[in-house]
Amino acid sequence: MTKKNYNHMRYYLSSLLCFFCILNASAQVDTTKKQTIEIISSFKPVMRSAAKINFSASQLNVDSAKNLRPYEMPSQSLYYFYRSASIKPVAMEQESGPNLGISNFAKVGFGSYTTPYLQAGVGTGDGSKYFVNAYLNYISSKGSTEFQQYSQINAKAAGSYFIPKNELYGSIGLRRDNYYLYGYDHNAFHYDRKDVLQQQKEITISAGIRNTEKGPLGINYNPNFIVSSFSMKDKASETTLIFDLPAQKKITDALSVDLSIKGDMTRYSNERTSQKFSNNVFRIDPSLSYVKNPLNLHVGVSAAEDNGKLKWLPAISAELKWMDEFSILVGYLGHITKNTYKSLSFVNPYTEPIINRLNTTDYEYYVGVHANIGKHFSFEAKSSFISYTNLQLFINDTAAGGKGFLVLNASQANNFRIHGSASYINQDKFTITGAITLNAYKSLPDSIKKAYHLLPVEINGSMRWQALKKVTIKGDLYMFSGSSYLTRDGKSFKVGSGIDISAGVEYAIKKNFSAWLDINNIFNDKYARWHDYPVYGINLLGGVMIHF
Repeated sequence: MTKKNYNHMRYYLSSLLCFFCILNASAQVDTTKKQTIEIISSFKPVMRSAAKINFSASQLNVDSAKNLRPYEMPSQSLYYFYRSASIKPVAMEQESGPNLGISNFAKVGFGSYTTPYLQAGVGTGDGSKYFVNAYLNYISSKGSTEFQQYSQINAKAAGSYFIPKNELYGSIGLRRDNYYLYGYDHNAFHYDRKDVLQQQKEITISAGIRNTEKGPLGINYNPNFIVSSFSMKDKASETTLIFDLPAQKKITDALSVDLSIKGDMTRYSNERTSQKFSNNVFRIDPSLSYVKNPLNLHVGVSAAEDNGKLKWLPAISAELKWMDEFSILVGYLGHITKNTYKSLSFVNPYTEPIINRLNTTDYEYYVGVHANIGKHFSFEAKSSFISYTNLQLFINDTAAGGKGFLVLNASQANNFRIHGSASYINQDKFTITGAITLNAYKSLPDSIKKAYHLLPVEINGSMRWQALKKVTIKGDLYMFSGSSYLTRDGKSFKVGSGIDISAGVEYAIKKNFSAWLDINNIFNDKYARWHDYPVYGINLLGGVMIHF
């Protein structure tokens, strides 16, 4: 190798060595400083509190309004508030889906007016193969007036068993309610306990099967039945069989066809008067549903046989969304409310045995708006015109000194109703809801002056607030303007208005143990929802709740 080439080679090797040294130095990491991760924000998923049944001084009513909406996955800020309570007597409907609820718990307490309280539930099963739940509720109270007392005990077991593509479900329930007809003139009349006892007993068995996967030909089905036996001590009894055979077929993602065949058969018997009759209603309900933003349309018509009389019931409703937040609601609906002794006793527990099988038919035209404003607030307002046939009213049994109520049939009546409701919810920390319903009954028969014991104004509201991590505060409001009642000489007067405000607090002592206190009717307003049957007034109820 020549000296010139040797110098060139040494130059290249020196340059290459310097390059690797620089590269290695740039790749070094300063190990004297610890690496850290800064969390800018965190998300804590929170489950909404489960709905709980709370006893109050006012009786719960049933909303028979049918409102079909497309299924949407709600965000955490949305809240679906309760609609106004209907004054029409209807039987309680079976829940359409399983309710796992709280698996094992016991809530016990005691309060003024000698009020023991018990609510308990146990459950088993994994929810995928089977589950069984059992519930027990008991409460009783005794007021200062003679026979101003009641007791309620309700036990129910329900479960489901899952087989490939189907769910078999069923339930059995036992109920016994004791009321006393204490609304008579205690100075003029004297009755024994057995003469005023209004004891209601009921046994209910239900069963059904529904598909959990897509059915044959894409048809969803859910045939089910209910058998119940209802009786009053030494007075009357009813046996009822209800079956429902619904099916649904989706034509497209937006269009579906529904068909339901229903039967409701009741046999009524009164041993005291030797009166017996049947009350049967059969229906065929075909309908079409179209759900595609911004329109939700339901069109159907029902052919119903009401004790041998054919009736056509429209089922037309539409919801048109506007700007995603607002919706316009319109509809034309027809209903048949079956007036059995059981359903009328749910509305007014002091009702005497019935003497006819007249069912109420109503046709409703309505228009309204629904809106979600912001992330937390929503409201709905609706105006309706309702035309009734055989509307059932309640009048005091003046022949027995006011002991109990008789059912008075209004062959026709009209009602102009305005309903509004609103809600505000902030996750599970704070919730407030409210509703108001105005009724104006007109066009009653000439022999009936007023809509006796049907409320012209009804206001209700509730509040739930998790003030602290372990403290939950609640409040409830119920107000109404007095309805009309009929005196012995045929004159009409107004029942006084009523206001019932309740408050409660629950403190979580430990994870599975908490204490609670309820104060009902804070203003001590001894109002009378039913004439001559005042409520107790202010009462306190407290106790503990255990989860296990």
